[in-house]
Amino acid sequence: MNEAFRRLVDGDVDVGVDTGLRAAEKLQALIDARAGEADWARAQVQMGRIIEVVRTFIPSEKWPEIQAALRGDRPIHAEQSEPLEDIQMVHIDDMPDADGN
Repeated sequence: MNEAFRRLVDGDVDVGVDTGLRAAEKLQALIDARAGEADWARAQVQMGRIIEVVRTFIPSEKWPEIQAALRGDRPIHAEQSEPLEDIQMVHIDDMPDADGN
């Protein structure tokens, strides 16, 4: 396959219209079949980033308790606390800016 592609690019092979169209159809089918994989990969990267950020805020001694709750080994009980008036919600935009940062 690699040799055939190299010869095609080098111009050593003359490809007919029918052969070119069949190749284009197969390539498009392959692209369509893998279209969702990029979204899945992006979701995995985002989930990894969320986990790392959460780990910076949760003390390491609490991690086993969190893992047990995620596995369903223990019920999740939210602690009731008094609302804090000085806390403001801030929208975080993690999309790259014009400079790619």
